[in-house]
Amino acid sequence: MKNHSHIKKWMDWLDRHGFGPLFLLFCFPFTPSAVVNIVAGLSKVSAFKYILAVSAGKMVMIFTISFVGHDVRSMLTQPSRAVIVLAAIFILWYAGKKLEVKLNKKTNSEHPG
Repeated sequence: MKNHSHIKKWMDWLDRHGFGPLFLLFCFPFTPSAVVNIVAGLSKVSAFKYILAVSAGKMVMIFTISFVGHDVRSMLTQPSRAVIVLAAIFILWYAGKKLEVKLNKKTNSEHPG
């Protein structure tokens, strides 16, 4: 599968961007998780970043689904719900990016070159 040009393109993109895209893909309930898992498994994303992206992204997804609940109309009549969901996504994404930068610095200082 690594030799397939389309998958290779996605793996290279994922290697460059790391945590952020994985996190965002796992936040949405209709993302094909199997495809994301395969591409992430074939890429050079570290296991820790992958686990962090999956757990944080799935937390946001579950929070969003439970918060919105069965009443999608309330998202339109109560825009504060949409703002809360977007704020949660942004906060977790930002925290994950900060942790990723910190881990990259630690890894680079331990393994120079």
